[in-house]
Amino acid sequence: MKTKIFEFYLLCADENLNTLICNKCNLENDISVIKLTLGQENSVRRFRTYNKPYQCQDCGKIHKSDQEINLPGEIKLIKKGTCVALKDLCDCGGQFRRDKNFFCIACHARKTKENKAETYYHIYKKTLDKLFLNHLKI
Repeated sequence: MKTKIFEFYLLCADENLNTLICNKCNLENDISVIKLTLGQENSVRRFRTYNKPYQCQDCGKIHKSDQEINLPGEIKLIKKGTCVALKDLCDCGGQFRRDKNFFCIACHARKTKENKAETYYHIYKKTLDKLFLNHLKI
């Protein structure tokens, strides 16, 4: 009998979750969000950024980035949709994504055929809702 792998997406993870421990090799995978505020406390020009984790779909490396920094020319798309991939590629040539099943960086436990590069960088509400429903099936 084949064991079903539950789906866990970085996109759907609680921002307070910092670490996932692999149940196969016990490696602690850091998936924390880095929150940074720039500017004076009372300043009008205050800027807040959230560097969220993206995982390379080939090697599993985690890279943290802010979607507005990642795609500065596409701010209108970001406002309409949710950024799920980075344009910058991993050192191994893989694509960094947040909308695919998370797998262990070391032993690649939980990696599936769905962990692959895609041509789109944003998803919209209907697709995001489907991901959250799959994510809740844990």
